[in-house]
Amino acid sequence: MTIQCNYQEDNYEDCWNEIEALNDNIVKHSQYDSFMLTVFATKLEGLSNFPSNKNSYEDSLLDHMTFIIGLPGPHLTSLSKWIRSINGIAYMNSNDVVNNIGDHVSRILEGNYPDSISSLTEVQCEYFRDFYLKNLAFCHGGCIVDRVIDLIPSAFMHLGLLSYLFPKADFIAINPDPIASIKLSFTSLFGFNSRHANATMSELIAFNYDYSVILDSWKQLLGTKLKIINLQGLNIFESNELIKYISKQDYYKIEDCYSCLPQELELVQEMDNKIMAKLAEFEEDLHDINKRFQNMTP
Repeated sequence: MTIQCNYQEDNYEDCWNEIEALNDNIVKHSQYDSFMLTVFATKLEGLSNFPSNKNSYEDSLLDHMTFIIGLPGPHLTSLSKWIRSINGIAYMNSNDVVNNIGDHVSRILEGNYPDSISSLTEVQCEYFRDFYLKNLAFCHGGCIVDRVIDLIPSAFMHLGLLSYLFPKADFIAINPDPIASIKLSFTSLFGFNSRHANATMSELIAFNYDYSVILDSWKQLLGTKLKIINLQGLNIFESNELIKYISKQDYYKIEDCYSCLPQELELVQEMDNKIMAKLAEFEEDLHDINKRFQNMTP
């Protein structure tokens, strides 16, 4: 359920109570493990290098794949709409597929994941690539495409595994302004998968914090294979680098993208003030998140 934020000034308090009640319900029934990301982030920070897979494969399509991650928000919806409007691109949203592969690999490695990825055999790597390609064929079988772009925001833990399985793939992380993303997620629960985060403010901050630590570690381990794009707000079309990469053009008319632009979130002032007051309690964490994002880019 998504709460619509079009309430009048005179009953914003009722709206706030409704948000709080729904958040509590999400927390109570969520499958999210509050320690999972923290433990994984700690493992990643302990790695000094990451293996490269020298195994060969024949499918030339695997030479033209891009995986995109990012914090939740309408910018990802805008991105998916835009990608699907461009000819020659097979658009995928393989969150569940990639997470299932990651869970399977973790079981094979008996918990020594991701540090023991290099112990996967060539046969095992071929099996997991085939598992992914069967899903791709189910979605786009018979289509002639130039490249595959897969939007997997909730599978960011497995960037290293994907890099190992698909050595020639590109990776992009799109980071919106954390405060804008958190405000929207807290207020409308837009785009948030309860497996990965709950909608209380403390959980949202913790999710963003662990995401920034994990992304920072992957950037250090994967180097130039992972591109970092930081947005000032929630509009993907403010990034010329992203526009050029997706469109493969030096110039792309913004008029062609109007139907994909994100909707602005309108909050009554008193509700916005209350959310900002909650965010102020996590000022130090937000500072650390922003600092990590900025340090990842040249």
